Amino acid sequence: MNDKCEAERLYGDIIDLPRPQSSRKRMTMHDRTAQFSSFAALSGYEDMVREEGRLTQSRAELSAGELDMLDRKLSFIISLAADGSAPTVSVSCFEPDGIKSGGSYVTLTGRLRGIDTIAKKLELYGSDDIADRRIPCIGIPFENIMDIYCEGMDDFIG
Repeated sequence: MNDKCEAERLYGDIIDLPRPQSSRKRMTMHDRTAQFSSFAALSGYEDMVREEGRLTQSRAELSAGELDMLDRKLSFIISLAADGSAPTVSVSCFEPDGIKSGGSYVTLTGRLRGIDTIAKKLELYGSDDIADRRIPCIGIPFENIMDIYCEGMDDFIG
């Protein structure tokens, strides 16, 4: 007896029946492939490509005139801190990137907390509510400051 006859003998009663259909909704092709994504051959590759594509800026060097102006502005801020004032200060600074060379320019605004002359940092409160001691302070190294501004500074600098 050949194989075809044997198959008909064993399964002849069900061979012409329609294929059973599930009552559940069929998965999309995207969902079907997603279930295997955790088995990617190069784990971490996507993160590496994303990081490599992230752009950073190089730090600009200030001219002698710009450094002199920044020094006068910092002197004004130091005089305010010595008087116990806590004005709102806007600081444009270079923030080095923690992963790759370069960084980005940001402008931080906050109430003046003080000047740490030992660590050479300008300290700002992280919020306008300076009475709330739980709010962390922002310490900006002098070397990263590109420009600084606060109310009344124009009259002082001239």
